[in-house]
Amino acid sequence: MSSPPSVILFDLDGTLVDSVGDIHAAIGSVLAEDGRPAVTPEQVRGFVGDGAAMLVQRCYEAGGEAPPADALPRFRERYGADCTARTRPYEGIPELLDALHRSRPPVRMAVVTNKPGDFSRTIVSALGLDRWLPVVLGPDEVPAQKPDPSHLRAALTALGEEDADDVVMVGDGSTDLLAGQAAGARVAAVLWGYRSREQLSEAGSPDVFCETVGELAAYLGAG
Repeated sequence: MSSPPSVILFDLDGTLVDSVGDIHAAIGSVLAEDGRPAVTPEQVRGFVGDGAAMLVQRCYEAGGEAPPADALPRFRERYGADCTARTRPYEGIPELLDALHRSRPPVRMAVVTNKPGDFSRTIVSALGLDRWLPVVLGPDEVPAQKPDPSHLRAALTALGEEDADDVVMVGDGSTDLLAGQAAGARVAAVLWGYRSREQLSEAGSPDVFCETVGELAAYLGAG
């Protein structure tokens, strides 16, 4: 791309930030309380991306049992109390967002994530990313979560960009790829996150694979 698109929608976990440490600590506490087998950070990395309920279910099923009914609210309570201790933006992400914001005209940007919205906004604010990302929408705030394209359309509406015809969805998961394509956006699939090129390719063909933040910046016209 020779110039930035008009709107860029970003996934959060595995795309803008690495949040596995805090997620692992919270679910590990809940599993230990129930006397269930622990999961490793690498297992959690593979379980992230389809929402908190699916994450909890996968962590319990990894030990051979279904989660009790109160496991999800307990996880949310623990995670919400300490969701920024270990979470950090990937190297180069703040600089990329700033470069896109400084482009003329500035690019409009939002976060479209399957993490609950309140947790997501807490993280974005604590890491200082909110100066560039005024809109953060979780699955609890939209008609249907990714891969449903209505999640992305809700973000465009919140940005006042319902009629934008030059939109890029940036993410590390199959839900991002599928939602972006269903919404008619271009898709930049990043490979520093929680899914491999092979896993993403099983879901479809993005417009570009980006190995590094620098490659993404070049694709978005900010390199």
